[in-house]
Amino acid sequence: MKKLIYICCLLLAAGQTIHTQQTDFSKLTGPYLGQKPPGMTPEIFAPGVVSSEHQEHSSLAFSPDGREYCPFIAPDESFLIFSRDCRRFDSEGKTIGGDKKLMISYRNSDGTWLEAIDMGPLFANTRFPSVSPDGKYLFFTKFTEGSREDFYWVDAKIIKALMPKK
Repeated sequence: MKKLIYICCLLLAAGQTIHTQQTDFSKLTGPYLGQKPPGMTPEIFAPGVVSSEHQEHSSLAFSPDGREYCPFIAPDESFLIFSRDCRRFDSEGKTIGGDKKLMISYRNSDGTWLEAIDMGPLFANTRFPSVSPDGKYLFFTKFTEGSREDFYWVDAKIIKALMPKK
């Protein structure tokens, strides 16, 4: 009987601990989990909720060397954003330079693709691009201090702003 009481007490304590550790998700209502939309400078998306130290990712490589991966193709197929791994390694496999960054390619009216361009320094150490279903925001992950990887978002106007002038 004592053993049963002890187990019940442990279960109650564990349940209380789990309950007190949960984040208050009631403030995450409305579009984009209630976050204030960003401007043209990337910001962390839903800090402590979506962007946290507990995340894992997988990706789809689409280049022969595996350095270009995780493509996002616009629903109208007018552009393609993808991650490129530009890191360099020594003979022991340690990183000696370079980073991961977002690249973008635009489709010509004849169906061919322009050469991909680097999206710039704001998108250094980034990967996993995606555009919101309404086309208003570009989401991606970015490595920050301490090798932490957070979700960021930026106004999707950046996509048109980077388009080469004809």
